[in-house]
Amino acid sequence: MISNELLFKTASSQLSASVLFSGFVRENQRRKLLNRADVFVMPSVSEPFGLVAMEAAQRHTPVIVSKSSGVGEVLAGAQIIDFWDIKKMAQTIANLLDNKDYSDSIVTKQLKSIDSQTWKISAEKVKQIYQKIFLGR
Repeated sequence: MISNELLFKTASSQLSASVLFSGFVRENQRRKLLNRADVFVMPSVSEPFGLVAMEAAQRHTPVIVSKSSGVGEVLAGAQIIDFWDIKKMAQTIANLLDNKDYSDSIVTKQLKSIDSQTWKISAEKVKQIYQKIFLGR
């Protein structure tokens, strides 16, 4: 839940047209928002995975996630920042917006990482684990 203080601060800084605190959104709206994003930030205190970060990366959007998000373990290139480090979070967002080369390098790493995160590859890994545990292979 977004605090009123954060919303008022965004408005008083005249950032309301550029920053969106969405929370949960439905499929159609999510696609539209992800397609508009210049940077995707998921500063969750607790997020077991965060599939939406992968969806943002698929759209060639640089991704920032908190250390507590599981997606940071599989999405190479995503900027992983401590949830409480607001200064570093803000600096990273500004750097991604201001430095196209930096942003492009992050996107390239993310896209390469996504290529290795297919359902087929994941299923094969699970199959190998089952074979090792249950069949001793």
